[in-house]
Amino acid sequence: MSWLCGDFHDRMLEELAVTPFEFPDDGTIPYPEKSSGNWHNDPTRFYRYDDVDAFHRAGDLLESFVREHVGETRGNSLSITNWLDESYRSWMILND
Repeated sequence: MSWLCGDFHDRMLEELAVTPFEFPDDGTIPYPEKSSGNWHNDPTRFYRYDDVDAFHRAGDLLESFVREHVGETRGNSLSITNWLDESYRSWMILND
């Protein structure tokens, strides 16, 4: 299900006020540059948004996306993390 990351990215751009961001070549990226532990590991994507509430809206969007597309599939997970180290993780959403 390698399409999951791209589809979630597209949904975020459609439904949220986020802007993709790339670190400059000479910049330090303080986050992992790609996911790990899955059958398919996409590169990390970065976004700018206006306030922490926008991040929480992204978390709500992730929750609905995960319930709709990931469910109980094996080896598939998505997560988002902000600069405050708050995160939403598909495996935690499904364990609620």
